[in-house]
Amino acid sequence: MKHLKIFKQKKYFAIGFGFAAVSLLFSTWIIYIPHTAEKLNLSEEYIGLALFFISIGAFSIMPLSAKILDYLGEGKATFISIIALSIFLVFPFLAENMYFLYVSLYFVGMSSGFLGIAINALVTIVEKTDKVLIMSGSHGFYSLGGAIGAGLGGLLASVLHNPFLHACLVCLLMLLSQWILAGSYIKIRTAGKLQKEKKGFKIKPVLGLALVGFSIMISEGAIADWSSLYLQKVLYAPTWLIGMGYAGFSITMAIGRFYGDKITARWGSIKMIQMGIVVGACGLLLVISGSLFPALLGFMLIGLGFSGIIPELYRLAGSLDDINPSEGIAAVSGTGYIGFLVGPVGLGYVAGQLGLQASFGVLFLFTIFSFVMSKTALKV
Repeated sequence: MKHLKIFKQKKYFAIGFGFAAVSLLFSTWIIYIPHTAEKLNLSEEYIGLALFFISIGAFSIMPLSAKILDYLGEGKATFISIIALSIFLVFPFLAENMYFLYVSLYFVGMSSGFLGIAINALVTIVEKTDKVLIMSGSHGFYSLGGAIGAGLGGLLASVLHNPFLHACLVCLLMLLSQWILAGSYIKIRTAGKLQKEKKGFKIKPVLGLALVGFSIMISEGAIADWSSLYLQKVLYAPTWLIGMGYAGFSITMAIGRFYGDKITARWGSIKMIQMGIVVGACGLLLVISGSLFPALLGFMLIGLGFSGIIPELYRLAGSLDDINPSEGIAAVSGTGYIGFLVGPVGLGYVAGQLGLQASFGVLFLFTIFSFVMSKTALKV
C-alpha cells in the first residue's frame, strides 16, 4: 500500500475535515461552560452531571450503531451525524434551566458518539478500497480542530459576547462545509454485509484492542484534566508555564498523527502501537521524575508516543476477519471512551489518597499493562 498525504485529494481532506468538525464543535461548547454555569446558577456538581449526559448519549447509541450503518452506509451516516451534531450543539446555548441543558447534551453525546464510529468505519473502507493509509492523518485533523476551535473560538467569543450567536455561526460553517465537501464521500459504503460465523469471531483480538485503548485513554483523559494542576502543585511551575504541559502534549500529538500513516506504512500497525507505548511510558517517567523541565519534555513525549495508538487501534478493529468494521470500532470506541471518562476521576481519587505524583505513577503502570496486552493479544 502506498502512503498518500491526507491533504492531497478532496475525498481524503473531506473525511479529515469531518474529524476536525467534531473537536471544533466540542471546543465551542467547552469555551462557554463557565458562562453556562453562571447563567443557570449551577454548581460544579451539576455541571459535572451535565457533562455526564454527553457520555450517556454516546453510550446509548453504540449498541445500535452497526445496524444504522448497515442501513445508511458509512458515508451517508457520517454526513447525517455531522449535520445532527452541528444542529444539536446549538440547543445547550438556549437552555434556561438545567433539565433542558441535560436533554440537549444527551443528544449532543448521541450524535457525537455515533459520528465517531461512522467516520472511523468510513476511513477503514476508504483505506481498503483505495489502498491508502489515512487513519492517523484523519485523527490529526481532530487535534487540529480542537486547537483552532479553542484558539480562534476564544478570540471570537471575546468579540461577539454572544454564546448563542457564536454557536449558530459555527453551525452554519459546518453546514456550508458539508455542502461543499460531502459529495466526495457520502456514497461510500461497505460492499455487502459481512456474514459472520460464530467460529470465526475473534474475541481475543477485539478484547485486546479494547483493553489497550482503555488503558491509553485513561492516561489521555487524565493528562487533559490534571496536567496543569500537577505542574502547579507538585512542580511549582510559574503561572506562564502551567498550561505548557497540556499544550506540549497536544502539539506533539497532532504532529505525530499527521506523520503516523507514513510510519505505519513502514512498520505496520502493531509495531507502531508498541513503539508508541514505549515512547509514552518514557514520557511518563520524566513527568514523575519531580523536575519541571524534564516533566514538560515528558508531556511532549507522551503526546508523540500516544498519537498513533488510538488511530491504529481503530484501523485494526475495522480490519478484523468475520467482524463488521462498525462492530469492531464500536467495541474499541466504547471501552476507550470509558477510559477517557474514568481517567480523570480515578486520578483524582488516587491523588487524594497518595498525592498527584503517585497518581501519575499509576498512569505509568496502566501504560505498561497496555504494552503487555499489545504483545499477548494483538496478533491479528
